[in-house]
Amino acid sequence: DKFSLGEFEKDLQKSLDVLEKVTGKRPDKFRCPDFSLPDRRYLAVLAANGIKTDCSLASLKHAYGPKVIESDTPCRLSIDQSCIRELPPSNIGFGSLKFGFLGGGYFRFFPYFMLRYWTKQRSDYSVSYIHPLDLCVEKPKDHSKTFVENFRARAGLGRAASKLDKYLSEFDFIDVETATKTIDWEHTPILKF
Repeated sequence: DKFSLGEFEKDLQKSLDVLEKVTGKRPDKFRCPDFSLPDRRYLAVLAANGIKTDCSLASLKHAYGPKVIESDTPCRLSIDQSCIRELPPSNIGFGSLKFGFLGGGYFRFFPYFMLRYWTKQRSDYSVSYIHPLDLCVEKPKDHSKTFVENFRARAGLGRAASKLDKYLSEFDFIDVETATKTIDWEHTPILKF
């Protein structure tokens, strides 16, 4: 379910406070569930709460939200007087059909040889993400959801862990913190929100 703007800010502040208490450091990076930030006001809340890097904006329309930006490459978001660095999820496509291939249901669904091929095609920039539920073979069927929603949530669960092991052994990865330090931000586009 979507948060109202007020609920979003309250939840964000609570999360940042808890993580700071546990780690001793205030988080300054963010990834919204389902890549679903609905509009610029939510980005302004992120900026006002000290978020410097976001990984939430999709450059394609998807099951959970709209296309928000045009490209799936790093950029800067200008919001009021603030700037947030954006590391959008990577896309691949067949003609005009595009999808985020390196995480969630797509990672579980597609055979490994396709993920491998697409990752090599995108060797300049690829954002991978996985949720613990994507590895949960015993994930129960949600009877309140439609067949398509359940299929999307459960397809490929039995192969996901071994596929992830293979993927991790074949490719090198860096975390978001390292990525933000290696990108030449002065040469990335600025998008006004």
